Amino acid sequence: MRDPRTLLDDRTLADEEAGDRGLSYYDRSGSSYRLDGRGLRFEHGVNSRATLDEFLRNSTNIAEADVLMGTVGTDPEPQPVMAHPPDRHSDLSFDEWLQAMVAYGCGIKVDFKESAVVPAVLASLERESFPAYRLMLNADILVGPGGGSPQLGVDDLYLCREAFPDAVLSISCTTGPDAGPYSDIEISNLLQAGDLLGGPYTLALRAELLLADLSVLQVLSDHDAHVTVWNAPNYPTEEGWLDLLQARLPLAFFDLIDPAPESADIESL
Repeated sequence: MRDPRTLLDDRTLADEEAGDRGLSYYDRSGSSYRLDGRGLRFEHGVNSRATLDEFLRNSTNIAEADVLMGTVGTDPEPQPVMAHPPDRHSDLSFDEWLQAMVAYGCGIKVDFKESAVVPAVLASLERESFPAYRLMLNADILVGPGGGSPQLGVDDLYLCREAFPDAVLSISCTTGPDAGPYSDIEISNLLQAGDLLGGPYTLALRAELLLADLSVLQVLSDHDAHVTVWNAPNYPTEEGWLDLLQARLPLAFFDLIDPAPESADIESL
């Protein structure tokens, strides 16, 4: 991957189909690609009919949602549904959600919550011929700060890469509450996973853990690694944290809950 710093004044937009929602984060030419999150707006947790309706009413161009095997309505048959653990019941199936996304022409970030759901979701995406440059596939495949055992592994993202060679794989790790910063070995493991899976990929990293040790940003830059920043509800609490990370990571994706919380003082960072 090219150094993101060399792309700031050298941007090429993806070919857009009629009706696409202004997606310009993805460009592939030959064996190269670039990912640019400037101006890209994510809606996090589009997991129900209500949040889906809200998403379709606004101008956000990326819908992020969680998928696992569960049930919908009164149907007892297990199927891929839009829900976040521990919930396994939803009023929205993955197929219904996907059809709405196809019709709307937006980008999607599918967050797999277990291995069992991956083949069915990939089959649905293939059946709908969903464009790869509008597709991000996320999975926690490694243990991160304070995190438990992941419910997915690198083999699951291999399946995604085989099915959609040009989709963006979002490589993530489990984290826990009150966790410390990312360790050198945790960042190294994520980078190795990216090398194994190949591009395009992004490393999904938690905002408050990045802020706990900003030296991680230099390591990521040295490895030309693209980053997606996410956050836990009501965190971080430091004033100006979003501006700081956006300045340090100008091409990153920001897939956030509560992007502008009540805050304290960033001088301690």
